[in-house]
Amino acid sequence: MTTSIHKRLMLHIALSAILILPAIACNLTESDTPTRTPIPPTPTESTELPNAMPLAYYYFVPVASGTYPAGSVSILPDQLILGPTFAELTRTDDIASNIRGAVQAALDDARNIWTGEMTIGEVRFENGAAYVVLEGEIRGTGDVVLIAARMQLLLTVFAESVVQSAVITLNGENIGNWGISHSSEAKPADYAYTRSEIEAFMSANAYPPN
Repeated sequence: MTTSIHKRLMLHIALSAILILPAIACNLTESDTPTRTPIPPTPTESTELPNAMPLAYYYFVPVASGTYPAGSVSILPDQLILGPTFAELTRTDDIASNIRGAVQAALDDARNIWTGEMTIGEVRFENGAAYVVLEGEIRGTGDVVLIAARMQLLLTVFAESVVQSAVITLNGENIGNWGISHSSEAKPADYAYTRSEIEAFMSANAYPPN
């Protein structure tokens, strides 16, 4: 009799376990198992700068228009303002080619207030560093115009987000010497502007002022 009761008791426990275990498993699945968010793939140069993204360059904003695009920079308050715009060019996977296209668009813009003729001799992009070699000549009515032209080209090159430093020369001379008032301000031909330097300038000279 005791053995029979014992067997029935064991059978009851076994059946109970069978019924309870799926509920426990379901509960663990719904509440205790952490949700895993898929990790996106590490971006590459081509995903950071998709071909659909237009090439940007800087131009001299006509003050009379009273319209200044976001990201505009003041060189001479209310007189010389540089603003970003887009070139009608197709982006490629070659960063150097993109820089060349953007710089050429800036050189060709009809709103430029500097005169002269410059051509692009070479553009290289290596490990975040851009090298732009220009040939020809540039003229401006006053040093401030040459300074504005210098910043136009620098802002254009750094509009490419992967550029971390840039050396731009005209006939072997660094464009950092355009518009300087004293030889003590002269920069060597291989002087490299950095992204932090350009971004600090943009922040300090944002237009309209914050």
